[in-house]
Amino acid sequence: KKYEEAILVYDTILDIDSKDKIAWNNKGHCLNQIGKKLTAINCFNKALSIDPDFILARHNLGKVYQSKGQFLEAINIFLESLNKNKNSYVTLDEIGSLLREIGALDLAISYHEKALSIYPYFEEALINKGVAFERKAKSTEKKEVFEENNDFALKCFEEVIQLNPKNSLAYSNKSVCLSNIGDF
Repeated sequence: KKYEEAILVYDTILDIDSKDKIAWNNKGHCLNQIGKKLTAINCFNKALSIDPDFILARHNLGKVYQSKGQFLEAINIFLESLNKNKNSYVTLDEIGSLLREIGALDLAISYHEKALSIYPYFEEALINKGVAFERKAKSTEKKEVFEENNDFALKCFEEVIQLNPKNSLAYSNKSVCLSNIGDF
């Protein structure tokens, strides 16, 4: 990939038109790809200062904070994005995944379910919901709670396999759930 070269092209565009929100966003994406996260954040914020409703820039900003492990900041950014587009099943799923990372498993599952209520065939949300249930199963010492949550997780992965028999991530997660049964 030629991210550095692309950054120079975006700099040329921005020299011509410093209010080109797309160039700021795309430059931020390239900078993030080469690990210059703080400069990328500045670019996404510049794009948002030009157009506060630019959902892609807000999404990319949230992804940078997510990659930095700043999950609460990322959640807040995705919630702002969700306020602009309430039917964004991708944003709902992103929030769910971040909530899972901070251990808010029930809330995470509810966000994945909201995403799936908008787009029931969203494989990534089904997998993420299953992973949240799997983590919930592993976090208990009560056999009934473990079995219930592990079964919910298995159902999510099996649903993905029904939708797409070539989804290797669904098979991988299903095998984790099955091996968890033997470990409990």
